[in-house]
Amino acid sequence: MPTGGAGQPRDQGSNVRHRREQGESGINLVLPAGPRRNGGPVRLHRVSVAVLVAGLAIVAAATVVTEALHRDTEQRLLDQRTAEAGALLGTSVGSLQTPLASAAVLAEETNGDPRSFRAVMASLTGTGKRFVSAALYSTTSTEPLDVLGDPSVLSTTGAPKVQGMLDAAAAAPALSIVDLLDLPGTHLGYAITAPEKPGRYVVYAETALPQRRPRTTGPFEDVDYAAYLGTSPTADELIFSSVDGPITGRTGRAVVPFGDKNLLLVTSTSITLGGTLSKLLPWLIAILGTILVVAGAVLAQRLLRRRSEAEALANDVSRLYEDQRHRTETLQRSLLPRDLPQPPGVHVAARYWPADVISEIGGDFYDLFALDEDRWGITIGDVCGKGIEAAALTGVTRHTIRAAARHLDSPAEVLRWTYEAITAYSDETYATVCFAFLTLRDGRAELDIALGGHPGPLRCRPDGSVDALGLQGTVLGLVEPRVRSIRYPLNPGDTVVFYTDGVTDARGDEAVSLDELEEAVRGSAPLGPAETANAIRSSVERRRPGGSKDDTAILVLHVDDGSVPDASRGTGERVTSSL
Repeated sequence: MPTGGAGQPRDQGSNVRHRREQGESGINLVLPAGPRRNGGPVRLHRVSVAVLVAGLAIVAAATVVTEALHRDTEQRLLDQRTAEAGALLGTSVGSLQTPLASAAVLAEETNGDPRSFRAVMASLTGTGKRFVSAALYSTTSTEPLDVLGDPSVLSTTGAPKVQGMLDAAAAAPALSIVDLLDLPGTHLGYAITAPEKPGRYVVYAETALPQRRPRTTGPFEDVDYAAYLGTSPTADELIFSSVDGPITGRTGRAVVPFGDKNLLLVTSTSITLGGTLSKLLPWLIAILGTILVVAGAVLAQRLLRRRSEAEALANDVSRLYEDQRHRTETLQRSLLPRDLPQPPGVHVAARYWPADVISEIGGDFYDLFALDEDRWGITIGDVCGKGIEAAALTGVTRHTIRAAARHLDSPAEVLRWTYEAITAYSDETYATVCFAFLTLRDGRAELDIALGGHPGPLRCRPDGSVDALGLQGTVLGLVEPRVRSIRYPLNPGDTVVFYTDGVTDARGDEAVSLDELEEAVRGSAPLGPAETANAIRSSVERRRPGGSKDDTAILVLHVDDGSVPDASRGTGERVTSSL
């Protein structure tokens, strides 16, 4: 915190000197006892009385205002922290739905085969695991087709309540929450059907909820919290709490979507979020202001110091805000390769930057991986949407491509496998993907490319000519894919730029035109792939000085001079496969 403000030894000394100067100029002090030499009492000058009364009034007003500001700041900081905790809670709640939804989709595809159900849920069910019990139901029967883990609490309540769960799951757009908090064991149930309505099967699971949880570590370690099912903090709807008894004192609240219901998060803290000085500030103004009331200039300086401290508190809030952004970016970057391999004779550079939207995970990704001694797989793509769903679909797409590339020889076939994985995950979403095989064999470099609705990469030759590679195909999802593979020879000095539509797709003047993009590639390609990636990013930032509303990924390959033979030995461009 800032030091050297009013109340520090240096300022106290100046105040003493100021009082001494005032005394020498004729301002008399009232002494509690003892006569003056002339027999009369010591009296304050009427101007001194006026200054004293006015000073005390100012101190009193400043004390009241500072206390009000302190309380308002504390409430705003608590509300901010509650909102951040609610966002994290919503993220963790969303992770419950993914395995249950996968099991429900698989049940629909396999006509309720218990073996498929167990393949998904067995590793997640049992003592010490995410779910204590899980069951597969047909929507036409209250008897389960298969059960994992302990017997569910719901099954002990009788067929009517089981039927109510089945009806709620069939009607819910996604996850249905089953309230079992009033039953022994303090369980909470989750039920879901496949996205296709009406679903024929319901996947049901239960978790055991501890009523008391320890405090968390990190940014929320000083916060007491309690979560309730619904929007009212009633004791019979308490899911978990970090304290015994209700949350009291100054509280913050956040309502978090929870399947077909809501969670109410109530927080409180026993510490002063704005710091100890913020808590003591009203008392300091009252006590020191009374003592130093004649030092109006010092009091003004003190208020200025307090304004600086208020700005420091605002900076603390901003740091918490940036910390949340950092967490989101960290999760996004975990979906990208940590290190890119460098094929022999080829230099590679990549750039990724997210949209300027807090707490939203984007869907852009890229990848480069070795398949054998002379073949590499190259991927860049963009999945539909934002947030946890986009992150999950990114993982499905990226890992499917990696697996398919090890068994297939055609980029078009790899994209076909990817389309099938995406539609199995959800038939209401899609991704645009560019996939290529890079082959360095027998002194030649070749690039086999297939485009699934994604912009074709740009190739810049040493003579400065730039052309787009690949044959445009359909997006992967929503419709049956139509993609074709085409093979290109790469010559020494060639630079290939893969990019996502975050570069060129924007409104009005914010869009980087294809001509501008080609010019940036042409001017920077001789400097190396890293400089090419930086030049493209600079073009985007010039167009969008206020930040981009879309994620952007860039992957640049540069074939070193002498690493492959002269262009005259190339095999020529040709379509190798189509689907």
